[in-house]
Amino acid sequence: MRDRMKRFFAPPVFEGDEDKTRRARLLNAVLLLDAAGMGLMLTMDIISGDIPLFILGLEAAAIAALLWLRLPMYQGRITQASYGPLLLFLILTTGAVYFMGTTRDPTLGAFIVLVVTAGLLLDRRAIFVTTAACILAVSIMMIAERAGRLPAPNLTVTLSQWGTITTLLIVSAYLTLWSRESIERSLDLARKELTVRRAAEGALRESEEKYRKLVDYTLVGKYIHQDRVFMFCNKRFAEIFGYEGPGEIIGRNIQDFIAPASRDKVAQEIEYRESGEREFSHYELQGVKKDGSLIHVEVLGSRIDYQGKPAIQGSVLDVTERRKAEDRLQASLREKEILLQEIHHRVKNNMQVISSLLNLQSKHLSDPVAVEMFQECQHRIRTMALVHESLYKSSDLSKIEFGSYLRSLASHLLHFNEVDTRRIRLATALEEVYLDIQTAIPSGLIANELLSNAMKHAFPGKRSGTIELALRPLPEGSYLLSVKDDGIGFPEGIDIRKAESLGLQIVSSLIDQVDGRLEILRENGTEFRIVFQPPRYPRRTTGQEM
Repeated sequence: MRDRMKRFFAPPVFEGDEDKTRRARLLNAVLLLDAAGMGLMLTMDIISGDIPLFILGLEAAAIAALLWLRLPMYQGRITQASYGPLLLFLILTTGAVYFMGTTRDPTLGAFIVLVVTAGLLLDRRAIFVTTAACILAVSIMMIAERAGRLPAPNLTVTLSQWGTITTLLIVSAYLTLWSRESIERSLDLARKELTVRRAAEGALRESEEKYRKLVDYTLVGKYIHQDRVFMFCNKRFAEIFGYEGPGEIIGRNIQDFIAPASRDKVAQEIEYRESGEREFSHYELQGVKKDGSLIHVEVLGSRIDYQGKPAIQGSVLDVTERRKAEDRLQASLREKEILLQEIHHRVKNNMQVISSLLNLQSKHLSDPVAVEMFQECQHRIRTMALVHESLYKSSDLSKIEFGSYLRSLASHLLHFNEVDTRRIRLATALEEVYLDIQTAIPSGLIANELLSNAMKHAFPGKRSGTIELALRPLPEGSYLLSVKDDGIGFPEGIDIRKAESLGLQIVSSLIDQVDGRLEILRENGTEFRIVFQPPRYPRRTTGQEM
């Protein structure tokens, strides 16, 4: 019953038309107040008992008419419904004047209310029309009163009184017009402010919705902690640590989510950010999930102001599977490194066995030329074995430091060839250069042949001198290998590519293999300058390239 009464007295609402809704609310209030006033008047007249039945019926009809006028109001015909109470009010005022016999008491207040009501319910034109109609009605009533047309002409209305009533009606119309325009301006301003506010609120809601979706549906956990207590986290953060939602985390200390092994590190990183020493921090830590299991997370954090106090905000990414994969990969790489070391070690041992077999076999030879050939083969095998030995001892199994390798090779050749170091001195200028096995072996064999050739032939008899071995990188990415001596010099007219010596043939073939070029200088001895570069792409070699 109460809901029905609320619906009956409630004004209509027109979606999308705020002005019509406002006018409907005002008209509804006027109709209900007029009906209530008429109802109160009817009640008092019935109680008094001296009011004619005709008047009582007229009052009852007025109440019914006021309530009936709410029907077109609900249908959206606000203007048509507004004329109803005005016309009814004018008729009632005229009737009151007629029965009372004078215009002095009821007319002024009644017509002023009529003008004000018209101004509030209708437009500016209605104010002027109603004011003119009221002035005309007052004038006709006063003329009728002065002419004795009213039933009880007990009072005489002067012209000044008529002017006073007319002036008050005009002033009331002006004040109503001014009030209406002020109200309309205020309403327009309020509507504009409301429109701007609604647009701002809509944009804010849209921004908040985007931010909420961005934060809640990202693959990265987001958090804010203040004084080591979580103030905010997103759903992904809770999922990473095995919780159902952020509600289980907010308000708890960050230590509850950090493994003991990582707590000192995290405390230090937080101190760096709080002190301003670092603006951002990027590190990994071990976290503790809800079930007590450990996870690895990557953290990126920074300092911010949150609710007027310093705080730390950041992102966490679960890298447990990545760490497991990295550990498996590191273990696999370590196994392969050990395997490669073992391979290089065994290759070096096998080459030493071959060299030893050649040495044993050479002892059964009586021909000096054959013995020398066996020894040269031993040198070459030892040169290749030294590469595998360097790789076996190196931390990087893909490359060797070639300068150190050449130093060891030169020392070995001095010892093997029984060179008198007091008579022949070796000078080295070897810079740090790293070469892979595909370049190191042919380059080492080239150095072996050129050094052996210089030690054997550059200083015949008791002649003394210096052999210089140099290695350095060049600006264009290639390398320079130089073997120089100040001995008797390399014979003129010998083309190294057509030489009968096996050693020089090997040098020529290996220079092509490393994409090098050879230059021979014959001033103050002999200098072999080889410029070569490592291959840009992996290159497989066969035994036929030798």
